[in-house]
Amino acid sequence: MKLLTCVFSLVLIGVTSVTGKAAILFQDNFDDTPVGLSVFGTLPGGAFGGGWNITNNVDVLAAGQFGLPNVGVRYLDLAGSTAPAFATIQTQNSWGASLPMTVKKLSFSLAGDNRGNGDSVVQVKFGDSFTQNFNVASNSPFSMRTVDIDGAFSGKLSFQLLSQSGNNPFFGALLDNVKLEGDLPPNVIPEPVSLACMSLVVVGIGFSHLRRKKTS
Repeated sequence: MKLLTCVFSLVLIGVTSVTGKAAILFQDNFDDTPVGLSVFGTLPGGAFGGGWNITNNVDVLAAGQFGLPNVGVRYLDLAGSTAPAFATIQTQNSWGASLPMTVKKLSFSLAGDNRGNGDSVVQVKFGDSFTQNFNVASNSPFSMRTVDIDGAFSGKLSFQLLSQSGNNPFFGALLDNVKLEGDLPPNVIPEPVSLACMSLVVVGIGFSHLRRKKTS
């Protein structure tokens, strides 16, 4: 029975190796990030490993703090509280550097500063292959933005506050719920369980062959 199970598993692995496997590559809602103003250096990141590197600084805000939108648990103000305030956050992980994969979709939530400070422009980048700017009205609530991508992806994901039209440089667009989805590459190297199954199948085939020789 165990031999049959392994054979079935190897068939599934073979199918996966041809088609690839849909997966979430990166996800962060900032709920596990400690609240704080003027956060420099790095952010810990969320699910699926890997954090963020920060250029300049960001504010990590609790939902409803300072009268801001009471949505979710925590989110980022891309304009930190220390000059220079306009921040760039970039993933520490780089996808496709050693093993190409296909990215299908990026989703994230953006809101305006919600403090009457003017409209913001946020730039989203994937390595050197994709750049798109998003205009965010000052008083706009959080809304989900989705970018559909169909092709090879290589590099890091980043968000940059390019500009805001108000007089206070420390109030910027708010960011939450970042998720990157795609297809994992075909399985080129079997996992340990797969290797164990392969070994069991080979032993089983050899044993069966030996039995046939003895009975002939």
